[in-house]
Amino acid sequence: MSLAHLCRATSRVAGRNALTKGYQLSLFSLPLTRSFATTYKDIPNMVSFEPDMDPTTVKVNILKDEIRQEMYLKYMEDQEKYSFENLSVEYGTSLIRTKAVVYLMQKRHELITQAEADLYAMLEEEPPKIENPSGINKFKLTPKLNPPPVLASLFAKHLEDKTVPLSVLISAYNETNATDEKPPLMLSEEKLKEAFLLLAHHNSRARNVQEKAEEEREDIEEAKFAGVDVRFSEASSP
Repeated sequence: MSLAHLCRATSRVAGRNALTKGYQLSLFSLPLTRSFATTYKDIPNMVSFEPDMDPTTVKVNILKDEIRQEMYLKYMEDQEKYSFENLSVEYGTSLIRTKAVVYLMQKRHELITQAEADLYAMLEEEPPKIENPSGINKFKLTPKLNPPPVLASLFAKHLEDKTVPLSVLISAYNETNATDEKPPLMLSEEKLKEAFLLLAHHNSRARNVQEKAEEEREDIEEAKFAGVDVRFSEASSP
């Protein structure tokens, strides 16, 4: 394996994932948060590349988004069985990282829950109850948002042709869907525009999470191919 390939496989992640003495929560990452930032001055051993370096001596830690989701889901399921301490042992994370993962995933949950509540409130409805207490589908990398079906349908039509006036979208929907049992949609253009902006904003943030997760998977595969140790583990910390 060439040195260039090894550098490419590790340099993108070394700075943000190297073992550190301390971590700080990254407040700017709270919208659909994925991780928390390292304090660069606390990084004791950055990866240095020597011509004769053995890739098996390199350690790259990447805690994938689906693993962070899994940790949070377990914590929400049983906080005694899956305490911070027990999760740290199971996933090889420091206690401070485990707490940060749960905290930031909770923020993600709150953002998704609030977005859904706001969308349903526009229709003067309550969002449906969900069985999963975290509000996150752990089998998907993109955080799951469940908007009202009518708004989801109108938003899809809007994305197909953004030149169509919102009033025309509402009228067309009512002509197709309104019945004696199902009253027409009484939603102003301003409210519909607000709903579309909220959906677009969420979708943009969700794409960022998905792209980051895909990049993490690529980093892991490249590092593994180069012979680098990618098993996540770090020293315990209080």
